[in-house]
Amino acid sequence: MNEEIVDKLISVEKEAAKEKGDFTLFGAFERQDTSGMWDIVISAPWINVKNKQYYDYFARKINAKLTPEEIVTLSRIVLLEPATPFVRAINKMLKIKHRNPQFINSVINGVFIKNAYIISSKPDASFIFKSK
Repeated sequence: MNEEIVDKLISVEKEAAKEKGDFTLFGAFERQDTSGMWDIVISAPWINVKNKQYYDYFARKINAKLTPEEIVTLSRIVLLEPATPFVRAINKMLKIKHRNPQFINSVINGVFIKNAYIISSKPDASFIFKSK
């Protein structure tokens, strides 16, 4: 994934955060088994992962920013609950907002990640409070 696509995804994340609220996780992940293809992984307390409207919302936002050539490098949009172990593992490693540190050849909660750009990672405070 080139920096131009990452910058466009940062723009999508900022716009959606302004409209809806902060994200627990927003990033682009290239898994070992999907080389060259990227999953956009998104988690926020305001997202209902079972409701198709949230997938449509992010698909519209991404399609509005990326070119057709850039879009074909994306394999899917993955919406996860903030309490998901994968999300919590990243939140423990990194707390950032509107940036793009890159991880290469990492194992996160048992998932081998070939490459990743984490745009936002912020634990959901309501989940942390409930879990104590």
